[in-house]
Amino acid sequence: MFRFVFLMVWGWLANSHSTYAAPSGPEVDEEVVVRAIAPEALKLHVEALNDAGAYEQIARWERSPCISVVGLSESAGNSVAQRILDMAADVRLEPRPESCSPTTLIIFSDSAQATAGAIADKYEVILRQDGRDRLNAFKKSDEAVRWISMTDPCGFGCRLPNSRITTATSPAVSFMALVVDTTQLSNKTLSSMADYLGFVVLTNPPPSSRPPLRSILRLFDQGDVPNQLTDFDEAYLVGLYESPEDLRAHQQMTGIIQRMQSQLS
Repeated sequence: MFRFVFLMVWGWLANSHSTYAAPSGPEVDEEVVVRAIAPEALKLHVEALNDAGAYEQIARWERSPCISVVGLSESAGNSVAQRILDMAADVRLEPRPESCSPTTLIIFSDSAQATAGAIADKYEVILRQDGRDRLNAFKKSDEAVRWISMTDPCGFGCRLPNSRITTATSPAVSFMALVVDTTQLSNKTLSSMADYLGFVVLTNPPPSSRPPLRSILRLFDQGDVPNQLTDFDEAYLVGLYESPEDLRAHQQMTGIIQRMQSQLS
């Protein structure tokens, strides 16, 4: 199904967008001293990064996503895709073959709202699979980056639950489309954008998510913001991808918090 969606969207996009060139500039290494974090603070942080959806479970990728980038030069697009694949490898996701059919489409556009609206209208029946609210948010958002996903409820396999704890479903993300508004990328380097997009792709957070602890998701906020993955981001990724996929969301989040505490200590 996701291959069908990608081919349709790709056909619609062909020759319709100019190429965006990210500003060049030195990257500033972010050095953050992580002190003991109260469990309640981590709980609020993890809750802000999750939207359990229809299955009341946190979906994640079962294998490394296959990335296609539209609207950047070939070299810049390859750099973004490679950074996301490196992040996927860090959480031990199995790589796909180089000839894989794309499962993640990232579109850089100077008319992002029109682009997202056209995609949402044209493929509404397919893209509303994870909820109409998410589709409407994707269509109407004025954020610098917006995204929409599709979830396979049996992405990790479906089975009969053997207790009140485990579930029959084990959802996995099967397809994502992200639209980046190039008119809002002033002073954002390709490296920082690649980290931001990689975190979004691998975690699929709620639209407009603003976790309270320091995170790359605050890249577009005002003031002193991270320009690369933070320790909290890296700890969250570890916790998410080590969490059992056949538990309820509140149980998964408890496990993520525990792993974050261990990772940050």
